[in-house]
Parts: sequence; C-alpha cells; structure tokens
Amino acid sequence: FRPALLKREDLPVFHELRSFRHVFRNIYQGELNEERLQKVNRTVPDAIDILRLAHARFLENLRMIAAGLS
Repeated sequence: FRPALLKREDLPVFHELRSFRHVFRNIYQGELNEERLQKVNRTVPDAIDILRLAHARFLENLRMIAAGLS
C-alpha cells in the first residue's frame, strides 16, 4: 500500500484553501469577501510548511518501503 501524503489533522488547512478556490473559480458576478481573502492569505504559509513536512515524511516512507523490498 502507498502511505498517505497528508495526515488527517493537516486536512482542514487544505480544505479551507480548496473551498476558497471553488468560490474564486465560480464567481462570475459579485465581489470576494475581503475578510475571507485575508484569512486564506494567512493560511497559505502554514499550508506550505505542512506540505513541505508531509512531502519529506512521504519520501522517507517510500525509502523505507523500497529498502524493505531489497
């Protein structure tokens, strides 16, 4: 089996970003909520940090799996 990239506790950060992306892509008329935009803007650095750690953890898991196959 393939290890998960993200931990369950990491998901809310990415859910917030994905939710905003959906609104942003589908807004044809109207304006973005400035408060929500600022919240998302504050969330992005945390999401980047989480993703970097998750990626390093994922690669280490794959290396351990590969070593076990040798």
